[in-house]
Amino acid sequence: MKKNIQNSIDIDSIEDRFHEYRMMVNSSKDYITLIDANYIYKEVNTAYVEAKNQKREDVVGYSLIEIWGEDIFKNAIKDNVDRCLKGEVINFQSAFEFKESEVNYMDVTYYPCYGRAGDITHVVVVSHNITEIKKGEEKIKYLAYHDSLTDLPNRLQFEDRLTIEISHAKRYKHMVAIFFMDLD
Repeated sequence: MKKNIQNSIDIDSIEDRFHEYRMMVNSSKDYITLIDANYIYKEVNTAYVEAKNQKREDVVGYSLIEIWGEDIFKNAIKDNVDRCLKGEVINFQSAFEFKESEVNYMDVTYYPCYGRAGDITHVVVVSHNITEIKKGEEKIKYLAYHDSLTDLPNRLQFEDRLTIEISHAKRYKHMVAIFFMDLD
């Protein structure tokens, strides 16, 4: 009798800890997925399925090919998962279309996930949405190269393009002609 009580306490404790971990992962605004060595989604957090406009049961248990399509899997995902399963942490930034015609810039990291025996059994993918940062960078770059009053290219852009064209002409031994007109 005492043994059964102890086992039930351990199970309750394990279930409580599992619930706490799930709450922690699901409260993240980052997209978090767990993928096994067969390219099957084992777990996804709430932010991920909301971004994909799907339900958890429409993703968990399905392969990366089924969710992303064969072309994207082969050209953008498979190599990263394979390298990660060999122990490499992979990080990159890229644009993704989660919902139709809605492009998001993501900072993506693939982490090896180790099993009980110490071998890599899964890959954890964490994707952080950096769309607002990218839009801000693009706006700063635009403002750096354009006059705020006229919205025309400014002197900085002129000098930058001139430097590029002179370098190009030197490299390919071409002549360059410059026509410059200053309007006030």
